[in-house]
Amino acid sequence: AGVIVSESDGSTAVTEGGATDTFSVVLTSQPSTGTITISASPDAQCDLGAGVGAAITHNFDASYCNSAWTITITAYNDALVEGPHSCLITNDIAASGTTEYPTSMGVADVTAAITDNDVAGVTVTESDGSTAVTEGGATDTFSIALISQPSAGTVTVSTSPDAQCDLGAGAGVAISHNFGAADWNAAWTITVAAYNDTVVEGLHSCLITNDITASGASEYPTSLGVADVTAAITDNDTAGVVVTESGGNTAVTEGGATDSFAIVLTSQPSAGAVTVSASPDAQCDLGAGAGVAISHTFGTADWNAAWTVTVTAVNDLLMEGPHSCFITNDITASGSVEYPASMGVADVTVAITDNESAGVTVTESDGITDVTEGGATDTFTVVLNSQPTAGTVTVSATPDAQCDLGAGASVPVSHTFGAADWSTVWTVTVAAVDDAVAEGPHSCLITNDITASGAAEYPIGMPVTDVTAAVNDNETQSIDVQPQSLTISEPNGSASFTIRLMTLPTADVQIDLNVSDTTECAIAVDTVVLTSANWNTGVQVPVSAVDDELKDGAQTCIVVTAAALSTDPIYSGIDPANVRVTVKDDDGGVDVYQPTAEDIARSQAPLCANMDGSTNPVVRATVPSGAVSNGSVFCRVLAENGVFVRTSAEVGDLPTLQRGVIQAVDVFGLTHNGYGVSEFNQPVNICLQGTGAFIYLDATTIPRTVHELPVSLQGGYTCAAIPDAGTVVLVQGTPAVTTPTIPNASSSTLSDCMVTTQAIMNLRAEPSATSAVIVQVPYDVTLTAFQRQADWFYVDFVGTRGWLNSGFVALLGACGQ
Repeated sequence: AGVIVSESDGSTAVTEGGATDTFSVVLTSQPSTGTITISASPDAQCDLGAGVGAAITHNFDASYCNSAWTITITAYNDALVEGPHSCLITNDIAASGTTEYPTSMGVADVTAAITDNDVAGVTVTESDGSTAVTEGGATDTFSIALISQPSAGTVTVSTSPDAQCDLGAGAGVAISHNFGAADWNAAWTITVAAYNDTVVEGLHSCLITNDITASGASEYPTSLGVADVTAAITDNDTAGVVVTESGGNTAVTEGGATDSFAIVLTSQPSAGAVTVSASPDAQCDLGAGAGVAISHTFGTADWNAAWTVTVTAVNDLLMEGPHSCFITNDITASGSVEYPASMGVADVTVAITDNESAGVTVTESDGITDVTEGGATDTFTVVLNSQPTAGTVTVSATPDAQCDLGAGASVPVSHTFGAADWSTVWTVTVAAVDDAVAEGPHSCLITNDITASGAAEYPIGMPVTDVTAAVNDNETQSIDVQPQSLTISEPNGSASFTIRLMTLPTADVQIDLNVSDTTECAIAVDTVVLTSANWNTGVQVPVSAVDDELKDGAQTCIVVTAAALSTDPIYSGIDPANVRVTVKDDDGGVDVYQPTAEDIARSQAPLCANMDGSTNPVVRATVPSGAVSNGSVFCRVLAENGVFVRTSAEVGDLPTLQRGVIQAVDVFGLTHNGYGVSEFNQPVNICLQGTGAFIYLDATTIPRTVHELPVSLQGGYTCAAIPDAGTVVLVQGTPAVTTPTIPNASSSTLSDCMVTTQAIMNLRAEPSATSAVIVQVPYDVTLTAFQRQADWFYVDFVGTRGWLNSGFVALLGACGQ
């Protein structure tokens, strides 16, 4: 009796996770009775099919005692690095039903040789196979894990970056991780960030060194090699010089506000310092003088500290208007290759507001000019505001007949300012003309003009302030009537005026009164007596409206004052001023329109103003709003009712002068900032008082072209349209009158149509909003319409015929559609 154990090929060899092997067990004889149970028990290194270290059994009996039991051996595939080792399988008779096979009978054991499949090592895995990061931007990761379970203790792996990257503990600071028996194969993920320095390095890298720095497992010695990681770094630093203007621009004022801009590098110089210079032109000063450059050196420590440059305008004496200063910025020295001297740096253009303004300052002593006939004189001064850019500037002062500037009454005086003495004031002495007329307090107008100039900024025609001198009369004034114009309304409106004497009379003064139209107004008294008791307080004269039932609109009556009756020689025969009374109708509308003198005046173009705002009734003008861009049109009277108030040389055309000048006026454009304009955008309608031939001397040609223009006659004025600036002269002769023709439009002829103006309206030469304006028609005037063409009515206004737009009239009668 016995048990035979047979190993295949005479031995047993297996591999972890790989090849298996077998051995067989068989009895040498048939059991005499019962069954024999054989047990095979492996140690923890192998598995016989029931689990690692689990025993298995087999029963032999009489029927299959000689049939072998084959056992398959599998190595336990652990994660330990053990090298070649073995597994012991203990075989025994575990139970027996026959005496010849006792349980104490020895059975051969089996030792299986095991080949280990575990190798000690550290795996380093970069995401996507590489590591790439960006300064101030994208990060990346890599992971570390052990290849096998430590046989004992823990294994510490450290990863150490150089100064170019940060693994979470700071640039260049190492971090570590412990792997134990439980988590040896759990990957440790390391996040890599580039160190965001300020140095221009371009594409560079960071070396991360990985090592085992401590270990309790002999198979993981500290000398075991671990792969390092090289991270590619994209630089976010670019060499450059940034120039920043405060508020986005640089603007300064001569003698006033300064401004600044800042200069700074965009990156730390890699080596040496960088010097930046700012070089202004002669129009500004950066602190070292007009046109003198300044510089600043940026080092590795203060490269990002901005250098502030303060800009001051050079305060010269020239009238330049808005101009500029150019500041050139450059790198003038550098110890860093990324900041070469050739690197571009933004320049700065500075907007300069000039504090010189072309103009003439007229200053009255004590703020006023006050003179007395035969007594005190006064002065005013004239000076230029800025140095002329070329030539000289001549300013003339022309008095009217009430005062004398040293050359005689009404005779102009002049002074020439040059580049050297432009700021030296010219003092003009004003004396009152001592006439023999009792005028009371009156005035003298002194007109100041530029009459010659070699500097473009001081054109002839530039506005110069005139001076009005208060003249104290040395003759005794006589009788004062105030007010000289009243307005009352029907049915019973009233008002009053006062008559008084200017001095104490030596005898009573009687003034008889009457009215020009007793159907319109009445006076309460017809005689006023002024005595030594009431001479200075005067006598009030009530005037009342006479109520009629006529629809006659506003009417005028005159309170006529007769010559004074008195034995006082001062007042005897003095004729006081009349009083004009306007009586408003209360009967509604008008039956037949009868234009008054006031209506006729309102129908004419507005008085044309001189530069100082004064007007003269000899010239009127209709000026389209866009005639002068950013400006307006002005009129300067040269001759008034046949008398030259300025020199006749200003007309400058002998044939025109020889025809006999009635009125002569300079018409010119001027922008709001004082520049003369000779070319108008639209024609301007000019009306000169009186009747005659209309001569236009065109100022846009040299010499001036002379034209005789066709005219229209409007309420005592001769009118013509001029295309541009020039001199207009009304001379003796028959005017070339143009009258609008009635269009042939029989289908729109009207026989019973009245139109009433709802505003002050333009009477036009043609039925078009762009045609010439003949005259202006007052508000609330009712006219007969003869024709209708579309939206236009053909009417007669005070003998002048033209077209009114239907949009601004009320219709009465058969006025068509």
